[in-house]
Amino acid sequence: MNPEPAPETPEQPLARRRAPRNSGRRTTLRLPSELARTIAEIGKLLGTTPNHALILCAERGTTLYGREVEMARRAAAQSAAMDGALAEADPGGEFPSPEEMRAAALFLRAGAD
Repeated sequence: MNPEPAPETPEQPLARRRAPRNSGRRTTLRLPSELARTIAEIGKLLGTTPNHALILCAERGTTLYGREVEMARRAAAQSAAMDGALAEADPGGEFPSPEEMRAAALFLRAGAD
């Protein structure tokens, strides 16, 4: 027996699935209109609720912000190391050779990890 083909229907958007339950503190936010539209669009693209899309964007933003903070911390440490080296340098001395500068840069990079 061959089943009857399903009647043709116009394409429907991807069905939205229920957002997963999250533990944590509940809150109420008032989103700017443009942000609310963007979040709703992201939710549709991901097939989830706008609230879940907002959580996903917030988590991603937190990760990116954390990386920026770490990069700034490393840059400040490297700058302080260079300032310290310059303070100890002989004012009448010569600049380091390119090989010495490269070695110092590699040393600083290795120390930042």
